[in-house]
Amino acid sequence: MTSTHTFYDGTIPVLQSLLRTLTHILQKASNDPSPAKTEATFFSARLTPDMYPLPDQIRIATQFSENLVARLTNREPVKFEGSPTTFAQSYERINTVLKSLDEADKETVNGLADVLKPTQLGPEIVVDMSCAGEIDKANSEFKLNDDELQIFKDILDREVMKDTLAVHSPGEGENSAKEIKKSEYLALSNVSNNTVDKMLKKLGKDKSTLS
Repeated sequence: MTSTHTFYDGTIPVLQSLLRTLTHILQKASNDPSPAKTEATFFSARLTPDMYPLPDQIRIATQFSENLVARLTNREPVKFEGSPTTFAQSYERINTVLKSLDEADKETVNGLADVLKPTQLGPEIVVDMSCAGEIDKANSEFKLNDDELQIFKDILDREVMKDTLAVHSPGEGENSAKEIKKSEYLALSNVSNNTVDKMLKKLGKDKSTLS
């Protein structure tokens, strides 16, 4: 008998795996015997110059996971202060979120998958959407193909991750909204700018600065 893949299966275990992998990476780093590779060295590291350093990567991963599990269990998320700056602080934060994920009730998560709630998509877009996704529903009108729709989602996801780190002033939020449009235009070169505008406006329900 084939088991049914549920919304819970596609969310909670994925986040658990992500955070446990992050813990494993940190443990490998903390056990590095090289005297030149101090804790401070690791916590200022980046893979590329324009990448967030390790503490912010940990903050993004943990806050995003906490926000999602809170949404899926119908509670307010814990708002973590700042970014961890030591291995001990990192383990503590990761374990706090893992505990919440471990305690998430499968029936509750699956039951809330289609419940509409205000959801932040970047600093200037708030959409009433279900966890299962309002973007797919919006696309029933605009007919982006699978590849185009994934690109559209990836760009919005990137802005959600940025927003986990930053608090925007109104001016900064407007600039970020314009950057979303610009990124969508460039990435979706086979889709008209007018279609991109309409889809973003529909998701923003005419409340964003994207119009």
